[in-house]
Amino acid sequence: MTSRYLKIAEQVLLARGQPMSAQHIMESAKRFDLLPRQFSGSTMQKTLQARIAEDIFTHKSRSKFYRTGQGIYFLRSKANSPELNERLTAEHTTNTRRQPLNRHRILHIPHSSRAEVDFVSIDGMRADILSSDYLYLRSDTLLYPAFVFTIVATETHILTCRVGKYSNTGDISGMISGGLRRFIDEFDLDLIDGEITGEIRSSIRSCEFYFDYRAMDQDDRDIRQRTKTLFCAFDNRSHYVGVVALYKWPENSFDKLRVKRRLDAGNMEWTPWQNWRARVTDDFSKAVLEHIENGQS
Repeated sequence: MTSRYLKIAEQVLLARGQPMSAQHIMESAKRFDLLPRQFSGSTMQKTLQARIAEDIFTHKSRSKFYRTGQGIYFLRSKANSPELNERLTAEHTTNTRRQPLNRHRILHIPHSSRAEVDFVSIDGMRADILSSDYLYLRSDTLLYPAFVFTIVATETHILTCRVGKYSNTGDISGMISGGLRRFIDEFDLDLIDGEITGEIRSSIRSCEFYFDYRAMDQDDRDIRQRTKTLFCAFDNRSHYVGVVALYKWPENSFDKLRVKRRLDAGNMEWTPWQNWRARVTDDFSKAVLEHIENGQS
């Protein structure tokens, strides 16, 4: 799914015809009146930079964008423009260092509690999220790596799946989960953008990781309207924290599910709500689903 931010960046770079920073792209977009009404806030340029960086990282040379300098971007289709000096359009390469298995820095939230699972409201956690650091994945009893835990469900069924063997959100490989996990990493800068509700956007990216929305005839607006964040769940056994979100799947559309990453989440099936205990084996999923079932979300 093409981000609105990427469409705006492409329009501005085509119009201006020169490499630009995210801040200058957003300033030009305002002057050209390209920003949708719901786009506002002081962090939009950070969100744009994160989206472009994510697109370049994911698609490499197939991305429409590339770097000409640190934080400076241009369109590949205009790279050989005769009107521009080659030094302005030359691709900037970054030095890569050997990093841990998870290549991005993960949001780590400080927490301490004696309860097996500690449930905290999103509003109660917002200040902690904003003040927390992005670090390479680490094991620390006081710093909890954060992931989005998205429950995909209808009124009658919940989507369950087997966790892939390469999962690093705890020792849960091969277990049956009641939700989809994706780490909150340094590209999720729009967590702090209250106007666009960053938690929901992060949850949508979690689903995008697993589903092909284009094949399912859904767009960003449909997904946002069907998604809501519920609470944070600190698992004091594994020392991870999940930002729990619920994505309401359209009723009677079970056959439209299109899965992309079967190695990360295999054996997906629609399980009746009343039967989830017989299917789910992951302790974190059990605690979260019981919390929701008891009407405490």
